[in-house]
Amino acid sequence: MRIEASGVGSPASAKRGQRANSSSNITRASRRASDAPRHRCSPKPNAIEEMLRVVSPVRNFARVATEDTLLRGKRIRAGDMLVFFYGSANRDEEVFGADSDAFEVTRASARRQIAFGFGEHLCLGASLARLEARVMFEELFARWPRFALAGEPTQLPSILMNGLVHMPVVLGP
Repeated sequence: MRIEASGVGSPASAKRGQRANSSSNITRASRRASDAPRHRCSPKPNAIEEMLRVVSPVRNFARVATEDTLLRGKRIRAGDMLVFFYGSANRDEEVFGADSDAFEVTRASARRQIAFGFGEHLCLGASLARLEARVMFEELFARWPRFALAGEPTQLPSILMNGLVHMPVVLGP
């Protein structure tokens, strides 16, 4: 069966953002065939965490410093613009190891990813998004254990959100 997921990503909706991010993770899994069989039939919660770590739904977030401070020896002055890059933070070698660029579903530290923010800025829908991703992968793999890209995916044209707007795939038993 050949399907094309079109219009699955848009910064206008968190729901669409989650679908776009799931599409990005399907793409990653299908391109990395050696990784896919380890989580294909029953995606473990850690696999979802690793997917979120590698392909975060949000690319960056900006803030203005409200007071002078030092961060790892670097002076930040009140009024300085700061940009937080989720992809960089989720590949911090001190947290995720020397292979932090690799997609590894058995990574022990995957749960430490910050794709949904943290602390008071934690996304209120984070638990629901994890549940949706788990159920989506369980149902996808239950119905079509094999999948492959049928063409190049189209990235969402956004500097804020990460995801796909088009992803042709072939699904099979």
